[in-house]
Amino acid sequence: MNRKTKVYTVFFISILLLIWNISDLDFDNLKNGPFAGMVSNIFLILAMAVTFSDLKNMEKKKD
Repeated sequence: MNRKTKVYTVFFISILLLIWNISDLDFDNLKNGPFAGMVSNIFLILAMAVTFSDLKNMEKKKD
């Protein structure tokens, strides 16, 4: 499995986990929400986006 495939896999899994955390959110009592999980998923998505752009830049430099 190459790097792009791993980045895409982690990216889509983190999006699915974020959707799952949002669906578990109790809108009647927001104090009991899974906010730490949602924030960590957002950070993971951002990190994978930066990693993917770095991979693209590295491929351009090779060519």
